[in-house]
Amino acid sequence: MKHVSRFGSRLRPAARWVLVAVGPLVLAFLLIRVVDVRELGRVLQEIRYSWALAALALMQLVIFISAIRWAQLHKAFSLRPASMGYHIRITYATSLATLALPQVLSPFSRFVLLLQDGYPVRRAGAGAALEKGLEVATYLTLGLFGSVYLGFAFGGVFWWVAAIAFALILAAAVLYCGRSRLSRVGELLVTKLSGVGATDAAHISGEITAMRPLVLLRLYGWSILIALVQATMVYLLVRSLGVGLSYPFLVATWGIVALSGLLPLSVSGIGTREAILVVAFDAVGHSPDVAVALGLLVMAVVFIGSLPGALEWLRRLFVAGRGVSPAAARPAAGVTPAVAGQPGPSEAR
Repeated sequence: MKHVSRFGSRLRPAARWVLVAVGPLVLAFLLIRVVDVRELGRVLQEIRYSWALAALALMQLVIFISAIRWAQLHKAFSLRPASMGYHIRITYATSLATLALPQVLSPFSRFVLLLQDGYPVRRAGAGAALEKGLEVATYLTLGLFGSVYLGFAFGGVFWWVAAIAFALILAAAVLYCGRSRLSRVGELLVTKLSGVGATDAAHISGEITAMRPLVLLRLYGWSILIALVQATMVYLLVRSLGVGLSYPFLVATWGIVALSGLLPLSVSGIGTREAILVVAFDAVGHSPDVAVALGLLVMAVVFIGSLPGALEWLRRLFVAGRGVSPAAARPAAGVTPAVAGQPGPSEAR
């Protein structure tokens, strides 16, 4: 039995990487069997750069608003305050890191960086877990909006969309009434964070479920704003390709694309993003060449827009103390830095 257990523990990481390979394989299939590569090249050569540069500027706005949301998370979980410059640097760094590895597997997540900078594991973990939960809730909201919008636009699926909307509202009501039972579910999700044990997970889940509804609503509002700016960025990229699609349609499509990006099925959404765009564009009469070109442009804008994060990684790699500035690394009065997996004395409430 011990040998079986060891084999299973070795197999799980391999299975994760197999899942991650799904996206690139899908993209390879699209490029070989679905897309005309010459036409794709022509579409990319005819980009209107003014629209693309505007999309790149919106990527900077996404970074800035995300930093504001993390400042709010610090306040909500009583984490030591940090400057806006610190939040922006870390947001750039984590945005760049997710292009190399999926967030589920990445050892370069914001949670790990917060631990390096002396933040307590439980409260930092609570912030990271809540951020992921807010992203899921936001993209589900956009997906619901997309279903309703497409239902009205195409008419024939109105009652099907209405049934889905009713089911989601009913599910939300049931979850709210049974919110005291959500702690166990939260613990299972939090244990997916690198460096979080079962004991810490229980405390992290409790931190989240004990939050005031108004605080959660404010954080949810920031998340909706981030998603809408991202959708606007995609809209500008579509215009750069000379395609005239409506803004509500692209918001609806982006909700589904972004939700798929939270799954460990790819690296930075490669393949899964393009597949969804191909299906969505085909529904409104546009070629898969344009859809794949848009997917590649989104990845390029995110990469270029996140490049300042390389400076933060270089600081942590080559500067003594992993590049953490004394102001960022110094604990607040009465706070003892926590080591991953070990709660600090300041975490008791």
